[in-house]
Amino acid sequence: MLKEKNNYWISVTLTWFFITFLNVNSATFNLPIGFLSFRTWLLMAIPTSLLCSLGFTYLKKIGKKADIPSIVILSVVVLGLLYTSFYPKYVLNNSLWPPGGGWTSMEEVALHSWLTTLPDNTKVFSYGGSPVIGFDKYSCVWCEDEFEFLENIGEKSQDEIYSFLKSRNYEYLLISGKAIKHLGKKYGDEKATEMINDFISNISSSRYQEAYQVSGGGVILRVT
Repeated sequence: MLKEKNNYWISVTLTWFFITFLNVNSATFNLPIGFLSFRTWLLMAIPTSLLCSLGFTYLKKIGKKADIPSIVILSVVVLGLLYTSFYPKYVLNNSLWPPGGGWTSMEEVALHSWLTTLPDNTKVFSYGGSPVIGFDKYSCVWCEDEFEFLENIGEKSQDEIYSFLKSRNYEYLLISGKAIKHLGKKYGDEKATEMINDFISNISSSRYQEAYQVSGGGVILRVT
């Protein structure tokens, strides 16, 4: 059947499905080809739908030979889709979703949400580089010198960090789980946690005042 000129699309579709299937399951099979695999579902859905239509046509032909009404085959297929696809998707879409891959916890989201109580464009520096701009606050993440400072902030002393914040008129310093995640890339999570705890425990009350804190989420300090 595949050798027929009008059926070349089947070979193309099978190849398309095979490639996208491997990309989606690159972590499952420990393959080095995974590139934005979570975005490949859309591309995989196209050959999947085409192959499903082909499979349904094939089942109808078998049913015709076995004298099974098409409505019976259609009913079985629909029930199978409801059980294997619709119901799991319904349960998943109606379950409690996490805040997103970029956040470390719901408490961290609550901490950042407090920023909305401050005036727009208030200058807030995030120790971990979190998107305070998304809460209508100002942070010059595109400035080369500030970017470099954040990248090497684990090597900076209390005096250096405070002088940096004051020289750029930052009003608040935000420290959350993202700080551990940021430092963890270079030092590991255990060392990063130790560094953050050491930084907070040695903060001088003459330099910072606690503005808001969420247990398990972090703290926002006002730079004095």
